[in-house]
Amino acid sequence: MTRIEKILHSAIEEKKKGCDTMKLLFFSDSHGRFHLPDTEVDALFLLGDIDYYELRHIDKEINCPKFGVLGNHDGFDYFHGTSIVNLHEQLVSFQEITLAGFQGCPVYKRNKSFGQHTEEEVYSFTATLPPVDIFISHANPQLNPSVDNENPHRGFLSFTEYIETKQPKIFAHGHLHESDVVSIGNTSLLSVYPHTLFTY
Repeated sequence: MTRIEKILHSAIEEKKKGCDTMKLLFFSDSHGRFHLPDTEVDALFLLGDIDYYELRHIDKEINCPKFGVLGNHDGFDYFHGTSIVNLHEQLVSFQEITLAGFQGCPVYKRNKSFGQHTEEEVYSFTATLPPVDIFISHANPQLNPSVDNENPHRGFLSFTEYIETKQPKIFAHGHLHESDVVSIGNTSLLSVYPHTLFTY
């Protein structure tokens, strides 16, 4: 059993001991203005642009399985030395739960840096990705095609296509500094800022 499978197995077993639902906590874009909610959760999802030291505080204080992707203002090593499982371009499948994720945002600087991705890079992952229970990303899906192509918050069209065609149960993103939950078909689309508690 891999490390990720062990973490998921632990979460699922705890779920079976209690009730039929799981309390999921999503964090994003704290940028040094971190506040830890006073509640116990079954799993934690970190959606990027969270301070290096805040990540370590979260890892220490919240005792549950933790999964994340990095944002466009993060360093490549932000998860190193923590128990946070990096879901970037990963598909994790174990018993009842499937997870996937993608880091960063659309390219918006002439000299592309870490955390910036092209539409083609995202599509190469999502095009063959099966429907999952929970997909996490830093960037948002592109719901407004008229947004300027150099706007860092324009989102990825590949995310929109994945939601519309594959219908993941939850698609959670940060980046916009907006808090909202809407439904697209059978998908709950969570825009997280700075945190959202969701019952699954």
